[in-house]
Amino acid sequence: MKSELLEMLRQELANSEINIEYEIKLPVAGKVAYTNKEKLQKMSEKYPAVLELQTRLGLDTDF
Repeated sequence: MKSELLEMLRQELANSEINIEYEIKLPVAGKVAYTNKEKLQKMSEKYPAVLELQTRLGLDTDF
């Protein structure tokens, strides 16, 4: 696939100097949040406003 794409680009662009480089990154496995408190903690790490929303709405994680 890579060689076909590279050959097509070289022909269409009339440039034999074109090269393709790529890097494959594997996802990092993390701890899965199971409880409501863990889910809230994980969400608040990504979106800090979640804690303010929880406070303003008076939400409880233990239901």
